[in-house]
Amino acid sequence: MKKFLIALLLLCTALIQPAHAAEDKPYVVLALSGGGVKGYAHIGVLEVLEREGIGVAGIVGTSMGSIIGSLYASGRTAAEIDELVRRVNLSQIVTATGGSYFDLSEKTQGGSMIRPELHVNNNNTAVGPLGLVPGTSVLEFIAQLLSNVTVTDFRQLPIPFAAVATDLVTGEKVVLRRGSLASAVRASMSVPGVFDPWEINGRLLVDGGMVSNMPVETAKELFPGYPVVAVNLTSELEPREKLGTMFDVISQSITILTMQNVRREAALADLLISPGVREYAMLGTAPAEEIVQQGREAAEKMLPQLRKLVAEAPRRPIRRPHEDEPSRPPHVVGVRVTGVPAKMAREMERELLKIWLGREVPMKEVVEASSNISGRDDVRSVDYDLIHTERGVIVVLKVQRLPPHIYSVGGFASTFASKGWLQVGGRSYDLFMPGDMLTSRFFLSDNWGADFNYFWGMDVRRSRYWEAGLNASRFKLEAAGGTVRWQKYAFDVQRHFVINERLRLSAGLSAMALRHVSGAHNGNILAPFLRAELNLMDDPDDPVNGVRVGVRGTWIDNEDAMLLRVGLSGRKLLNKNLVAELSSGYSEGKMNARLPLAAYLGAREELLSLAQHPIPAERFVWWRAKLRYPVYQTMFGPVVAEMFGGQGYAWDDSHANIAKPWEVGLALCAPRKLVDGRVYALYTDRKEWKFGVSIGVADWDVFHLF
Repeated sequence: MKKFLIALLLLCTALIQPAHAAEDKPYVVLALSGGGVKGYAHIGVLEVLEREGIGVAGIVGTSMGSIIGSLYASGRTAAEIDELVRRVNLSQIVTATGGSYFDLSEKTQGGSMIRPELHVNNNNTAVGPLGLVPGTSVLEFIAQLLSNVTVTDFRQLPIPFAAVATDLVTGEKVVLRRGSLASAVRASMSVPGVFDPWEINGRLLVDGGMVSNMPVETAKELFPGYPVVAVNLTSELEPREKLGTMFDVISQSITILTMQNVRREAALADLLISPGVREYAMLGTAPAEEIVQQGREAAEKMLPQLRKLVAEAPRRPIRRPHEDEPSRPPHVVGVRVTGVPAKMAREMERELLKIWLGREVPMKEVVEASSNISGRDDVRSVDYDLIHTERGVIVVLKVQRLPPHIYSVGGFASTFASKGWLQVGGRSYDLFMPGDMLTSRFFLSDNWGADFNYFWGMDVRRSRYWEAGLNASRFKLEAAGGTVRWQKYAFDVQRHFVINERLRLSAGLSAMALRHVSGAHNGNILAPFLRAELNLMDDPDDPVNGVRVGVRGTWIDNEDAMLLRVGLSGRKLLNKNLVAELSSGYSEGKMNARLPLAAYLGAREELLSLAQHPIPAERFVWWRAKLRYPVYQTMFGPVVAEMFGGQGYAWDDSHANIAKPWEVGLALCAPRKLVDGRVYALYTDRKEWKFGVSIGVADWDVFHLF
């Protein structure tokens, strides 16, 4: 019995002491340097520290070091971070434009990621863009990863943390220790010229590597008493023969800027680990597992020095006064929205307070709300903060809106359609009321067009709004049955309803005048129309799984005609790289009407081989199947090879089949967010090969009648 009681006592002692046992190990502080994708090596170093039983008392990170460091400081293990980076396409996140599954209208959809834009304020002063890419999608991605964090004082994270950025105005080092953790990381990684600078508390911040790429000095200041282990990813300068791409030049330039501060701070480190990542470009696309392994091997080589160093290290975290403060009430007592007009802010605050009042801070919902607001066409980004009071927590959403005027240049050209135009456009916000928007586009070519659309009456969720449009265009179709020309002048008003962010219903009335018509007659049209769009894709920017359906119907009373257009597209990820895509559609017009209301198979490039000479029909159906495979990965997205085939079926007004053309082909596609260009080789049912090139995406609605 006595032996049993002793064993029971020993067991109970073991059960009640794990927390102290876990702390009874040596602790170090980490200074993690920036280096783009080279930063994956930090994960390998963390794995070795975990395996050796070495605790981390604090982390200071710059740029990519702040990303990996914040994930580790917030409670993730090295293995979890490793798994994350292996399944994430970093270039896809960087180049994503963000936004919702439906823009206000298809007429507001953006083009390439590289922005030939000019941002202008109300004083007609240029204010941007300030970077190649906005980087808002990176913020949203990081915010989702860190949605488990419910503190805004980074000292209260499972591992105290700080991020280093640079004040673009003063050139000073800025150490970020409170606020939104995701926002601090986004500021720290704002590579000048690549990402837009990030504003925090009125300061315009860029990559911390400009002043402290390996923040050893900051680590010693913030965490005195601990040995500092620094991980250096800064490479030596590459010889001229290695500078073969734009990314090599950017990487070399950043190395030049950071070398001096890295060498100075390396001398301050108690231990320096330098993974062999020289061969990897900072903005490259090397496999994550290779770079993680480099970090692992570099840490293992330094194990004798590391073990010697930690022999004298503190065996428990040194408690600071702030760490002993009692926790404040975690429930929400208020919501504050800043950066938007007062009326809009009150509406947002009222909606969110209904959901959050009295609850523990729902960080996942805060992140989701920030993402939803940033999906608005007039919003650049949304940050958040938590203000602790005696009564509870006030959730603050800090909205950064786009400048009031944005001007852009784009275009389209296709050798298959023998058509092209230069497109000049603009967007203006808050013209007549808070939150309204006016878009304008001019299409300059033989087929010219002008398009103006005004949006107003949007509620907080953008679930309901009005749109009025004014359009003028001239267009020529060299159809199989003869050439048809027309000039179109149209005005329409419609009401949009968005349901659960995935379904949009629209109803409106269109007034149209057709003049200078050849191949048919002039005329006037007053027509009601309905539209429905369902988007079940897994990503609004570059989906790999899901379905999208669109339907539009227009009734032409004086022609007794129902004009109908249906489109369906779906994608399925077959394996890690191979994506299958199926597109199809149905269109119905009226062949023998006085006005040019026939359905033209190929006029919207349903079949590329018919784009130059489309087939007029009463109705037609078509389908196209593709296999898409990335053959080369760039920082702006993949170069994709496509193998495709498609067919169409056309009928006349007597239901007789008049054509069933088909085509098969290959295409090589440039990164979609860079230029959206394609090179094609086609073989058609006419037993002929066709070769062609297209650049950009055409908006056929500007020119076509339905």
